[in-house]
Amino acid sequence: MDSHQNVCALAWNENLVQLAGGSNIRLRYESQPDAVHPFGTWPSGRYGGEVSSHRDLEPAAITLSDEDRRLVAEWAADCAQRVLPLFEVKAPSDTRPREAIEGARAFALDGKRTAQLRSLALAAQSAAREVGNPVAASAARAAGLAAATPYTHALATPHQSKHVLGPAVYQVQARELAAGNDPSVGDEEMHWVIERASSTVREVVRRFPARSPGRTRLATLYYQLDGALRFVKPCAPG
Repeated sequence: MDSHQNVCALAWNENLVQLAGGSNIRLRYESQPDAVHPFGTWPSGRYGGEVSSHRDLEPAAITLSDEDRRLVAEWAADCAQRVLPLFEVKAPSDTRPREAIEGARAFALDGKRTAQLRSLALAAQSAAREVGNPVAASAARAAGLAAATPYTHALATPHQSKHVLGPAVYQVQARELAAGNDPSVGDEEMHWVIERASSTVREVVRRFPARSPGRTRLATLYYQLDGALRFVKPCAPG
């Protein structure tokens, strides 16, 4: 039996993921043998023990290939592209976020990390600081983080997991802010990014420590997305 069949042979459960806006996103996911809840803690086993405070963890090496980084960058670029108009409507002459997304897409194709790619990521972050609008700033940060995903280090730390999750989280934040801080809009956007995450993206997320809830809305978005992506999507029939 191959790995795909092994995955499909496990029991599927249907669960409601409760998001901060009070609405529910219904997701189907595969039960993992050592997982208790998408937004809960992880008992001993596959995920290296229950995580209550990441400060207590010693950084450990994980497996993270160039192919993993390419597929994460592709997803990140899609996320950033979706909210790019929210930046460009405020700063139509500023091409830095667009160029960062293009850089992420180029890496997704050829897998080459260059000094130019790092410069594109930093330039988009500068655009975020300079635009003077929180919606546009979040959109630009999504672009900058998309270009930075190729530089994710193979270390099991929350900081490194933010490299993977950041573009999607700032995409959600940009949409939510554009709707007047309406969390239901954020819920819908969260559903969009979850559904478009490939099995490789989900597997990469599971290699990092599970995130703990925070006190800010941004930290909550990281927590929600991390929890949801720790479960694989249902297998296609056949």
